[in-house]
Order: sequence, then structure tokens, then C-alpha cells
Amino acid sequence: MTKPTEIRSHVLANLDHYLAELDKQLTAQGGTVVYLRGADEVADYLELLTREREIPVPGGAESLRRHAERLEPGVEAYLRGESPADPESLELADGALRISAAAFLIADAGAICLTGEHPGGTGPKIQVVVAGIEKVLPRMRDLAVFLPLLPSDTTRFLTGPRRAGELDGPEELCLILVDGGRSELLASPERRDLLRCVRCGACLPGRVGGGGVDCPVGIDTEGLPLRLREEAPLEVGGWKFRLWGYVMRKPRLYEFAGQMLRAFWREEWGLPAPPAKSFRQAWREGKK
Repeated sequence: MTKPTEIRSHVLANLDHYLAELDKQLTAQGGTVVYLRGADEVADYLELLTREREIPVPGGAESLRRHAERLEPGVEAYLRGESPADPESLELADGALRISAAAFLIADAGAICLTGEHPGGTGPKIQVVVAGIEKVLPRMRDLAVFLPLLPSDTTRFLTGPRRAGELDGPEELCLILVDGGRSELLASPERRDLLRCVRCGACLPGRVGGGGVDCPVGIDTEGLPLRLREEAPLEVGGWKFRLWGYVMRKPRLYEFAGQMLRAFWREEWGLPAPPAKSFRQAWREGKK
């Protein structure tokens, strides 16, 4: 059996081919494929869709925007060395619209693989699925390699809208493919490996086996995040940072600033109040 690392590397090297095949197959089966650049465009698309179909949205456009950001975190989470979990589906107006995140996309079948608990029912009127462009796999049989890596044991597939005679499935199916900065990662030999991530969660601290295990798709989960942080520019512009840097270099001024902060602390700032005495004061009194 082909290894997960080999499959993911092959996909990234031929991503344009497999995205075109996925588009062709899903469209032939009655689905719609939309290409968007990021979470903001996803939110705008969802807002326009709900307005056109007169679908009520609790919380309005802001609610849709927050959900779009959870569905499509872009590559920022990868660059922080995180493996974000797929969010839950959002169901609107008693099944008029369901918005979900894809686990995988299968090019040769034009199929969408969803994981997690099934919402139940015969399917929504409109099903929208949001997925990063790196989610694609070449063949249906590749799922046998990747599904065992995911924390969810529940899987279902969408291969287009409900056909005549079928009892389940959406009446309309739209797949939103999002770049979200992935093209830039793909063009970078040093960062491209991040796109092999399948969100298995094995590298996350606190997970069973997480932190310190080998990544099943061959990402250097220890060295790569460190290199990315070293490459990231240190953002220290503005007068606030310059003032803070000056105070930090002056011990007496730093201590005085701490005293003023404690004296004029306000609960409405919403932050934990500092201790009554600084570490320096407690140290001096302890020595006495």
C-alpha cells in the first residue's frame, strides 16, 4: 500500500491536475464548484446566498463571518505549528441550508468526504461544503490510507445533489475551494510540506500520543515550526514598543512603572490584577 507521505507529496506536485479533475467530475454530477481566496470571501458568499434564498440567519452576517473563519482558518494555523480541528456543521432554517467542512476531496470520483456525527434527516435543501485546495486525494481507494488517521470514526460521502429516486442527500450541492494562502506555501520548498497535513491531531499536546510522535504524513513537526518562527519578521514598530523597550532597559524606571500600574489598575480592563508587591519588593523584604 502506498504510504500517506507519498500520496500527499504526489498530490501537492500535481495539485492543479487533481483540482481540475475534481471540478470536472463533481460538475458532471450536478454539483457546483466555487473558487474563493479566503475566509472573508467565504463569508460574503454565504451572506449573499442566504439573502438570495431568504434563509434567516440567527446572529446575522457576523454569525456567518465567525463560522466562515472557523471553517477556513487559512494557513495561519499551520504557520503557528497547529493542526486545527474541523468545526461542526452549521444548520439553518430547519435544513434549508447546511454548511460543513470537508475532510477529504476525491478527484476521480468527484466526491466529498465528511466526518463527524451525521446531522440526521434526509439532507438539507442546500449543502455548502468549504475545503482548502490541499484536501484533494487522487482516488477513492486512497481513503483507506487516510481515514484511519482521523480521530472521527463516522464518515459519509457526497457525490452531487439528490438524484431522482434517491431518498437522501441535498437538493443542491456547492463545494467552495479556498486558497487562503496555500498557493504561496505550495511555491515555497521550505514550507510546502505543511500542506501535507490531514488534521489527524497526532502532533497536538494533550492528545493521545500527541507531541513527540512521528507525523504520519512526514511533516517535521519539531524542526519546521522552529524554522518558520526564525524566518518570521519581528513586528516591533510603533511608539508603544519603543517606549516599552526603553523602560525595560532602565531597572529603576521599570520598577517605578510597575508601582504606577498597580496604583492605578482598573478592573474594567478585564485583565487579572497584578500582585500588591512586585517580585523585586518581595525579594528585598525576604532578604531582610
